Formats: sequence, C-alpha cells, structure tokens
Amino acid sequence: MSTGIKIVYLGVSQDQTDAVRQALYKAQLLPEIRVADTYEQFLTAVSEFSPDLILSEYRLPDISCSQAMEILRESGITIPFIVISDTISEAMSEELLRIGIDDYITKAEMSRLAFAVCKTQEKYQVKQEQQALLRQLTDSEKRFRTLVENSSDAVVVLNAEAQPIYVSPAVKNVLGYTADEVLAMNIFSKAHPDDTSGLAETMMKVFANPGVAIPGHTGRMLHKDGTWRWIEATVTNLLHEPGVNGIVDNFRDVTKQKLGEEKILQLNKLYAFLSEVNHTLVHAADSRTVFREVCRIACEVGQFQGAWIGMFAGDSNKVAVEEQQNMNAEFLSAFANATEEQAQLREALNVHPYYVTNNAQEDFISGHWKALAASSGYRSCMVLPIKRSGKIVGTFNLYASQADIFTTAEISLLEEAAMGISFALDVFEKERQKVIADQQLQHKERRLSQAQAIAHLGSWETDLVKNTSIWSDETCRIYGLPENNNMQSLESWLSFVHPDDLEYVVQSNRRVLETMQPADYYHRIIRKDGQIRHLYVQTHIELNSLGQPVTLCGVLHDVTDKKLADERIISALEERNVILESIGDGFYALDRNWTVTYWNKKAEVLLHRSKESVEGHSLWTMFPDVVNTDIYYAYHVAVELDVIQQFEFFYESDNNWFEITAYPSANGLSVYFHDITSRKKSQAQLRELNESLRNYASELIESNQGLDQFAYVVSHNLRAPVANIIGLGELVAQDTYPSHIRDEFINGILVNVKRIDDVISDLNTILRIKQEVSENREMINLQHLVDNVRSSLVGIIDKEQVDIQADFSVVPELFTLKSYLYNIFYNLIINSIKYRRPNHSPVIYISSSVHEDCVIISIRDNGMGIDLAKRGTEIFGLYKRFHQHVEGKGLGLFMVKTQVEMLGGKIYVNSNINEGTEFRIEFCSDVCQITPV
Repeated sequence: MSTGIKIVYLGVSQDQTDAVRQALYKAQLLPEIRVADTYEQFLTAVSEFSPDLILSEYRLPDISCSQAMEILRESGITIPFIVISDTISEAMSEELLRIGIDDYITKAEMSRLAFAVCKTQEKYQVKQEQQALLRQLTDSEKRFRTLVENSSDAVVVLNAEAQPIYVSPAVKNVLGYTADEVLAMNIFSKAHPDDTSGLAETMMKVFANPGVAIPGHTGRMLHKDGTWRWIEATVTNLLHEPGVNGIVDNFRDVTKQKLGEEKILQLNKLYAFLSEVNHTLVHAADSRTVFREVCRIACEVGQFQGAWIGMFAGDSNKVAVEEQQNMNAEFLSAFANATEEQAQLREALNVHPYYVTNNAQEDFISGHWKALAASSGYRSCMVLPIKRSGKIVGTFNLYASQADIFTTAEISLLEEAAMGISFALDVFEKERQKVIADQQLQHKERRLSQAQAIAHLGSWETDLVKNTSIWSDETCRIYGLPENNNMQSLESWLSFVHPDDLEYVVQSNRRVLETMQPADYYHRIIRKDGQIRHLYVQTHIELNSLGQPVTLCGVLHDVTDKKLADERIISALEERNVILESIGDGFYALDRNWTVTYWNKKAEVLLHRSKESVEGHSLWTMFPDVVNTDIYYAYHVAVELDVIQQFEFFYESDNNWFEITAYPSANGLSVYFHDITSRKKSQAQLRELNESLRNYASELIESNQGLDQFAYVVSHNLRAPVANIIGLGELVAQDTYPSHIRDEFINGILVNVKRIDDVISDLNTILRIKQEVSENREMINLQHLVDNVRSSLVGIIDKEQVDIQADFSVVPELFTLKSYLYNIFYNLIINSIKYRRPNHSPVIYISSSVHEDCVIISIRDNGMGIDLAKRGTEIFGLYKRFHQHVEGKGLGLFMVKTQVEMLGGKIYVNSNINEGTEFRIEFCSDVCQITPV
C-alpha cells in the first residue's frame, strides 16, 4: 500500500534530490519533497510546509546540520532528521548523534534510505506515544491529588476497627465537619436510624470481599447543620495493601440528585396521569365518565391521596360533588358545603389560573379548612378550575400527604389536565348542541317538506357541469312524478314545458346565465297524464371561488289553483262591480297601503268625490281631516288585528253622521257606509225628550214623596185636635159635670181649635212657598243678603255675641229668587244661634265655592251638633225637632229643603255632636246663573 510522506530536503544537488525521490518511490512511500539550501529557505519550509521528515546533506555552504536541528528545537518541532553524506567517519557519526541526528547513510547506501526513513518514523511514533503516556500519567497523578484535596467527594480511610485514620478536606463540603472533627468521632453514629441496618450489611460485604469495590450504598447522614443529607458511598477493603492498609470509603452528597430522582418519579407519575387522562378524554362518552375516571387516575396513577370534582350550582357558591376518589367523607362534605370558603376560592380562580398550597395545615383558605386538612392528613392541595365555554363551572381538587409536592413543572402538567377536562366539557356541549341542531335540522327538513307539500312549493338544483338536476319531493309531485325520482336531466325537464312556453323558458334561463342575475317567470307544464299545470319559477346562479357559474338553483310554485281562482275572481269582480254599483250604501276598497282601489257611485254622492279623483290615491291624502280620528284608528285596528270594525262617525266637513262597517282581508279593507244624519237627529231629539221625562219623573217622584209625608203629617196633626174637640164637645153636652169642669172642657176645645188653626196656617205658608217659585229672578249679592239677615237678627246676635264670618270671594253673586234665598239663609243662621253650645259664643262661617260647574254655599257653626246616626233621615222632616230646650215647631229645616229644591238645588248636612253642623247647598249652572270672580 502506497504511503504519502512530506519531506524537506536540505541540499544543493538536484541529482541527489532525484536519487532520494527515486529511492522512496521504489518503496512506495510517495514523497512530497520541498528543497531548501539556505537558512531562510529552511526556516520557511519548516514553518509553512509542516514536513514529516528532514533529509539533509552533511555539508552545505549556508547552513549546517546543527543549525537545522536548533531551528527545529526552537520551533518545538519533533520529527525524524536523517543525514546523507558521501562518507561517514566515526568522528562524524559521534558528532551527528551528539547533536540529535536520528540516522545517517552514505550516498552509496541509497537503497537503505527507505528502510531508514520507515524505522526512524516508527521510532518517533513510539517515542511520541511514550511521551503522551508519561504526560497522561503525570496529569492523572496531579488531577487525582487535586480531586482528592478539592473534590466535592470525600475520602475517609478506616482501620480494621472502622475508625478513621485519614480524612480528606472535602469531608467538610459533604458533612460540614472538618477533617480533624471526623477523625475524632465515630462516623457511623451520624447515620440515620432507618439506614443503620443497610450500612451494617454493606460493611459486612466490604470485609468479605477484599480488594473489591462495593458501590452504590446510599443512606442518610446527619449534617453538622442538623439536616439529613443523602450520601452515596463506594467502599473498598484495601487492608491487605501495604501502601494503604485500610478501608477506603469514597462518598459524596447526593441529596439534590435523590430529591431530583424523587421529583422525576413524581413527574413520571404525573406524565402517566396526564397520558391516562388524555386517553380517557378521547374515549369517554360523557362528562360523568370523564369525572369518574380522572379522579380514579389521579389517585391510582398520580398517587394523590384524594381527588374530587365539584360543580357550582349556577352563579351561587354551592358545590355539588360529581365524583370523588379516596376522599374522607366528613372532610368532603364540610369542604363542599362551606359556601363562604368556596366563594373565596371561586374569586381566587377568577383572578389566577389555579389555587395551590404546599402546606395546607398552615396555609389554607380558612382556619376551618386547616383543621380539616390536619385531621385528614392532607399536607398539600391544588384546586384547578373546570370551565365550560370559558366560564368557571366547577373545580378539580387534588390532595397529597406530602408537603411541597406542587412545583412549577407539576402545576403546569396538572393545568394541562384541567384544560383537557374543560376541553372535553366543551366537546360534549358541542356534541349535545350538534345533536340538538341535527334534530332541529331534521325537524325543519320535515317541516320544509310538509310546508312545500302544503304550499305546492318545490325546489331544484342543476349542476351546470354535469348537466344533472336534483328535484325536491314536492317538485316531483308537481310534475306528476314519483317522490323518489329526484335525479333529472335538463332534457327531461324541458320535455315537460308547454310547447308554447318552451322558447320563453329557455330564453329566461339563458338570460340568468348571461347576466348572473336572478329572474322569475310564469310558464306551463304538461304532465305525462296530459294535465296542464301553471308554475311560477324563481331562479338564481351560484358561483364557484373563481366566479364561474356552477349551479342553477330555483324554486317553483304550483299556482294552477290560484290561476283558476284568479279567473273566477275576475268573473266575480265583474259581477261584484255590478252589485256594488247598484247597492244603496256607499262602498270603497283599500289595499294594504291605504290606496283606494274601488269607489262606487253612492260613495261619490255621499262624500262628494268622483271615482276618477279618488281611485289610485291614498285615502289619508284625499281626506287629511280624518287622520288621527276614530275612523283612522278603527281602520288600522281592522287591518292589524284582522277584525271587523263597525262604528258611527261624525264627519265635520259635511256635518253628517255615517254608519261604517270595515271588513279586513288579505288584500286590504272593504268599507260600507251610509248616511244616518236624520236618524242621529231623531235620536238626539228622543234623548232630550227622554231626559226631560226622566227629570219630570224624578221631580214628580220627589213631589209625591213630599206630598205623602205632608199628607201624613197634616193628617196626624189635624186628627189629634179634631178628636180632642169631638171628645170634649161630647163631655160639654152632658149635664152631669159642674160648671167649672165644663169651663175647662170648653178651654180645651179652644186650645185644640188653636192647634188646628196653626196647622192650617203652616199649610198656607208651605203652599204659598210652592206658588211663589214663579216670582221673577234677579242677581243677588250674597254679602248684602247676609247683611240683611244680620240686621233682622241684630238683637239676638248682640245678646248672644254671635260672630258671622262670610267669604264670597269665589262666587259673590247668584241669579235666583231672592225671597227664597233670604229665607234659606235666615232659617239656617237662626238655627245656628238657637242650637248653640252652652258657654260658647256662636261662630257662623258662610262661604261660596265652585265645584264641577256647581256653586256650593256652606253655612257652618260650632254649635251643639246633631246625632246623624240616629236622626239623619229625619233632619228635613216636617215638625221634626231634636232639642226640646228651645221653642220651635220643627218647620224651619223642612222649609229650607223645600225652598232649596224649588230653586233647583240640593242640600246636604254634616254634623258631629258638640262640634257643630255644616249645611252645604248646591246650585248647578243649569238652574242658576253664576257670577264667579
């Protein structure tokens, strides 16, 4: 096998250079030779060419072999150096070896050059390997010494009694003690009590296996700071080695690694938990299964002490436990029913993505929950929100018996699990909504099919590329085809079109394709059974993403019945017009926009508007004066509520009454009306007559009632004295009584005659009052009237210190009968004075007011008052008296009431015992003229 080699040849002979190249080629060394014959050339060649070997002639004019060797040493280059000379003397050989030449040959021995080159290279390679090993050994010794002195691993050498005889300084880094402190202690006393048995077994193995390293013992040792540290030791029994004579214990602190391994195990559990959860989320059929499996996986795979899922009841803070695993029943119930704590927890989850405590017995939502956690052995807790459509609807709760269990990495994994649960809920909700939507779609499709069948409305789609059409079931029915014959071609469709309509239909569809605009048209089809149907068609184009037409869609309505009905309607309308023009009522028709569509001759006569001026115009435009009147609102109610409106309306513009009936329909409103002005006038006259009769009847009834009472009282008051006179007359006629007794009888007869005379006098007074009502009326100043009464009663007013206070500021005058009004005021004022309260000066208040077009005269006192509960019905009776300590006949109030009613008024009384009495007289404007201020 050929081998390449880079050579710097130090010489001046080209022939010699060629001889060297030839000799090496023969040995298949493939030399690459750089020639140098001066100091500078050699220096450049060595630095730039990087040779593997130096060949040099012994004698050179500008550089010697020793100088060349010196250049190599100064450059730190160690490569073979061979000298070629004509002859080599013993002195030359000694000199060459002294200066470090590796080999030399004579020019006559050129055949040995290749061998010398190979051997020299092999020697250098061995030498380099030896030097590398020496350096490695030296470095290893230095490194070992440094590691022993400065490594984090500690080394303790024990004697046969397991007492320390050497301790490396690194022991302080591991256990916190100095080397001297360890030398002075029993190091095994620092082992954790739970690990002493394992340590004893390891030492037994060490003693039983001299020279064998016993690796991997891991246990806890007490650090000088009081904490327990995990220690990993490798122990070797070298008691048999004279250089050691001890047991070498190499150990280091692996606490972080140990905790890291535990954390990795925990994370692996959580990864397995998350994997199982994801598998559940993929395969679970409903949320209940998800909740149950997630809680189980959390405890069995994630090795949590307990897990549960609760859902909030709406927006309240009450929690319903959906699923749980390994939870203490008492704690779970207390936790779920603690609404105050749940409210705090919910508020926290609205702000933060989770709630976590790594020391639940010291740091929890409330003291109550801390106590529950302590009693249940829970040290760590994490609560994650469960969301549906982004809103928190529940919580996923995890509990662990270890403290500080939830780190950032674990929290991240558990968050992912909670998000997966929330995602699953959203998926279930979407699936539920999809099922509902599918059901609704199926229902709508059924309803659409039913509606199409009811409305005779079909639909179709034509694929313009494939030239195929899909017809709805109703379209098939309209064309007289079986319902399942939905696939049709353009040619089959055109075959149904009536020949007279075919060109029009084709042009209509072509226009849709050309303009890309929807269109509608009517045409006829001929079914296979020969039946002709009339269709109304609406079509439009659907485009693809490139804007190219791909589908021609349409709906068709079988309007055959309507077409026939329209024809019948036209005929009927012609007949209707004849009828409407001949009826005696006015008639007009309105569409739904209130436009007049028909106006008969009678309407022209009654409303003074011609057919030509009204038809085609809005009713409200033609008759703006009826907008927002009863007719306007009635028409709107008829149209909007689809109810017939029948009413009477007074049209002020013509001063006429009309009776109107409005019939709503799908097309608008039909109105019939006729003039009822004459009837309304007759009704008005009849109402006035009836009102007069009612008033007369009322007056007659009241008069009869008064006459009945009057007749009863007169009969009673006359009967008693007449009976007395008759009895006393019979006694006088007898001669058996002495004269003085008979004189008494005659006096009794005279007394009863006087009583009869008084009654007759009272009757004359009453009758005179009823006759004087025809006296002329006049305008009466109320204040002057009171002053006149005051003058008539000045004596008793001064004697009894009567205070009459009058206020007629509202109504100062009345147009009425003065004598009657004077008697009314007089009797009421004198009564107030007569029936005054003892030890109270009479105060009489007289005032006028207006109420609902009526004048109210109030006369109020502070007198004795009347018990209305007992006497209320007798107050205005004839000869009725309620206080016997005052003289009187009981005629005054009867006269007052009679005169008030004769004036067309009414009188009312209100009274309380020992508080006073008020008489209120009411005159309305139709019986007297009022002069208010």
